[in-house]
Amino acid sequence: MTYVLKLSLRMDNVKDHYYGQYVKYYNPNNVKLSDVFLDESVLQVASDINEAKKFINSGDALEYWRQVDTNCPTRPWDGKPNRPLTAWCAEVINILLPQPTEPKKQEFLESVLSIVLEGKKEQTC
Repeated sequence: MTYVLKLSLRMDNVKDHYYGQYVKYYNPNNVKLSDVFLDESVLQVASDINEAKKFINSGDALEYWRQVDTNCPTRPWDGKPNRPLTAWCAEVINILLPQPTEPKKQEFLESVLSIVLEGKKEQTC
């Protein structure tokens, strides 16, 4: 299974330009506490789910969302962990990716199918 992060409302219930976007890249260490908007060195998003960063499980996705800024690990106003991306609500979405088939396996299955179909033709004649 594969998971992605989709941003929602900010914690102050505002729909901003990140609303409904999928997280492609995030680096909490480039955030300045005075920033109102995160620039592309901090957060990159996409409207296409296929461009989103993929995670192998939901726990990894949540850890990514909860990353602490190592340059400024606590918020000066309350001493709690400084996790810039958690300023937005986020949804962890499970997506199904097509599984690649091995060429030899595919070739084998097609040959078996053609033999079975040929056998059915012979039986109906």
